[in-house]
Amino acid sequence: MVDANGAPLVGVTVLIKGTQSGTATGANGSYSIKAREDQTLVFSYLGYTTVEEYVGKRTAINVKMTEEASQIGAVEIVNIGYGTTTRRDLTGSVAKADLGTMMKANVTNFDQALGGRIAGVVVTTGDGSLGAEANITIRGNNSLTQSNAPLYIIDGFPSEGSFAASINPADIESIDVLKDASATAIYGARGANGVIVINTKRGNEGKPTVNFSASFSLNKIANKADLMDSYEFVRLQSELISEETMNKSYFSEGLTLDDYRHIPGIDWQDQLYRTAFQQNYNVSLSGGNKEGLRYNVGFSALDQDGIIIRSNFQRYQGKANFTLPISKKLTLNANANYSRTATNGV
Repeated sequence: MVDANGAPLVGVTVLIKGTQSGTATGANGSYSIKAREDQTLVFSYLGYTTVEEYVGKRTAINVKMTEEASQIGAVEIVNIGYGTTTRRDLTGSVAKADLGTMMKANVTNFDQALGGRIAGVVVTTGDGSLGAEANITIRGNNSLTQSNAPLYIIDGFPSEGSFAASINPADIESIDVLKDASATAIYGARGANGVIVINTKRGNEGKPTVNFSASFSLNKIANKADLMDSYEFVRLQSELISEETMNKSYFSEGLTLDDYRHIPGIDWQDQLYRTAFQQNYNVSLSGGNKEGLRYNVGFSALDQDGIIIRSNFQRYQGKANFTLPISKKLTLNANANYSRTATNGV
């Protein structure tokens, strides 16, 4: 008895369908049961899809069990501000972002990937500048004169801003959104507009692990405006201004309107827009020991060109966090983050 990755499953219940006769798998996933050829074996395990196998003339039945999404969701851990709980026991309105899907978007800032992925969370951009942070509102605007931005909790530290341009999306472990009024019971009036809880990746017990990722992308303008050529432009001017002005401005060199049919024009869009290249590199080292020491150190570099010439956004970011147990009642947590951003052009 194995899971989807081929690892043995211990404690899988094996029953003869319609009876109370059964057994459970041992340490190596093996089992033994007496069944007739006309009977069916039922394999069940918490968090996995139940499997039924007709015995027939087989003397050995090997089963690969797959995880069941609905049961996994029931035991999913959700951050609720003052601690964690399972989604099954959750009473408030809390949404958990699917980071696996979000990171496929290859976004510069994590807030850009939240748009349209969580009900009640509206993400808008104030301008199209590179690296600009998005405006996030949860369940609409609550104030006409004050800020409607949510409260951000980044690794346990409250902040009025998201610092989205300074956080590497690849370093984020989870994003939970507290959407209802219960957030005010934890954070007071600051949580009236909702709370976004962000936890970055931390180390786990085991040998040091190095992770490296790189991504490259090209951006270009999809549709350009349809502009007039030289002849169409001069013809329009002849209809708008007097003949005397036309002779001085356009026909002073003996040219006529028909001559402009053969004069090449300049599409200034081609002079302004370009195919932009973006490259992103991430490297991290994480691990821990049996005594409880945990560490995660990472560095990232982003270089993004804009589709408008001479526009560019660069970000160099490094982070480190350590967890060290001092005693049974005291644990030291240290977090450090450095970010340098530079924006050129528009």
